[in-house]
Amino acid sequence: MFSKIETTFPVAIAIRTGVSTMNWSTPMPRTFCLSCWSQVKRCFAEWRLRARSRSELITLNDWILRDIGVSRFDAKSEASKPFWMA
Repeated sequence: MFSKIETTFPVAIAIRTGVSTMNWSTPMPRTFCLSCWSQVKRCFAEWRLRARSRSELITLNDWILRDIGVSRFDAKSEASKPFWMA
């Protein structure tokens, strides 16, 4: 019953047998951890920039919004987005 699934997905073996297929005895390479950490920092920096930009966008007056080609409705809809949404 599981033979086709098990050959395609080794995780299915672990679920059926209760044996983990992960080898936790070998540590992750340091370069992987550093690149992962730098991606997390970059993500937080992007979120912070996005939140700040949206809060500043809502404070602009109509003349400046017209100058940059954005309507008040577009500015409000962009500012209402959560910081994690692009």
